[in-house]
Amino acid sequence: MTLWQPLGNATELQIAAVHWVRAFSESNPSPELDEACALLQALTAGDDSPMTRFRVNNAMAVAERLRGNMAEHLACME
Repeated sequence: MTLWQPLGNATELQIAAVHWVRAFSESNPSPELDEACALLQALTAGDDSPMTRFRVNNAMAVAERLRGNMAEHLACME
């Protein structure tokens, strides 16, 4: 994320945050996952475009699955 921030391209920064969230594995849910999710939500706050909603929902679905929260996982996929 540190490499993308100075470039000032909001869309690319959002995509990098999505990739960061999706990079976690089932064996490694951690506070870093929470940090990645919080950053993603902060970067996309106010951006209600269909593509952004699609990216965020997919990334958050991965995070909720890793956390074992199936109700939220399914809600992200709606």
